[in-house]
Amino acid sequence: MYTVLLFLSPVNTSSFTLKSTSKSLKFHHNHSSNSTRTPITSVFNNFHQTKYKVPLHTRILQSTLYKNRKPFNTYNPDSILNYYKTHPIPVVTRLLLIGFPLTQWMLSYFIYSQFSSSNRTQKLTIINNLTTVLAKIGPTFVKVGQLLSNRPDLIKDSDLLEGLKSLQDQVLKFDDNQALEILQNEIKSHWNKQISDIFSELEENAVASASLGQVYRGVLRENGKLVAIKIQRPDISLDASIDLMILRVLAVGIKKQLKLRSDLVAIIDEFGMKLFDELNYVKEARNCARFKQLYGELDGVYVPDVYQNLTTKKILVMEFVNGTKAPWGDDSVRMTKIGVECSLKQLLEGGFYNLDPHSGNLLRTDDGRLAYLDFGMMGELEQQKRYEII
Repeated sequence: MYTVLLFLSPVNTSSFTLKSTSKSLKFHHNHSSNSTRTPITSVFNNFHQTKYKVPLHTRILQSTLYKNRKPFNTYNPDSILNYYKTHPIPVVTRLLLIGFPLTQWMLSYFIYSQFSSSNRTQKLTIINNLTTVLAKIGPTFVKVGQLLSNRPDLIKDSDLLEGLKSLQDQVLKFDDNQALEILQNEIKSHWNKQISDIFSELEENAVASASLGQVYRGVLRENGKLVAIKIQRPDISLDASIDLMILRVLAVGIKKQLKLRSDLVAIIDEFGMKLFDELNYVKEARNCARFKQLYGELDGVYVPDVYQNLTTKKILVMEFVNGTKAPWGDDSVRMTKIGVECSLKQLLEGGFYNLDPHSGNLLRTDDGRLAYLDFGMMGELEQQKRYEII
């Protein structure tokens, strides 16, 4: 539109409540202690979560892929390449995990292009299958699909563009127990506490699943505030490092073969740096706080509070925002105007801008403001560059 828990140590059940999203959990809506108490309901319109059941052969390959792997905390293409030169088994394993579903899809696309190219229904099925494949083979490729969904200048096919947009907010979820185990481990390792020491209430099912993590709702014990807890997908940095290395090697060959002028390797490296930035939730929390300071007071814009003291590289705690996703019907024009004005403020005044303002990362709040929810992928524009734009 514009650029713009089930893993718990024994706890006192009288002081900690773990709820399923199928039941009501009550909480205070705002900062006032006298606010009306309202039951939790899903804030995501038409959001359908699908839990992908991992096939046996995939589980076997994944167990090989993640065994004794070196995690990379930052993107350094040379270090990653040098490491995998001496550790080829994970590369072969990952290529198999990527290659099986992609080969199946390409075969179905070939059959379609040869025999059913005039059948639009079949075309839409093929596109839907592509987005499912991208979701299955991992977050790196989901992220690529999300970025391409905002580039009509590159994706000329409107049906394909619309299909890729489904990756913005309909991503396969991972196991809730695994997510909550990550949450417990992070809390234990950073503060030597239990989940129940931080949250008085916590829902056991994710309310949203994104490319890099899943979101759960909880209530902070210290102040009774409703919060969103984003938990990073397991082993995502391991997948990202090897995926980027594979893409980088392919980029060299593609550029040479097709004699392209574009520096595909530089594009992959830029994408890799941004992706690894997103994998650091501490950095995202700082981004959120800075974004709120710069633009939180703009008319019609809402930026949630973030709890940096409760955030680690793998978990992010921020204010839970009630609202609805686009499209916004009769209010779409006004909301778009707010978004455009905010984007111009980001680019021309603040110089600190959101690189990923797709519909999955934006909400219309109950009082009609445009809420920004994701701050993992941000950019900065130097003052001189801003002057040149003007």
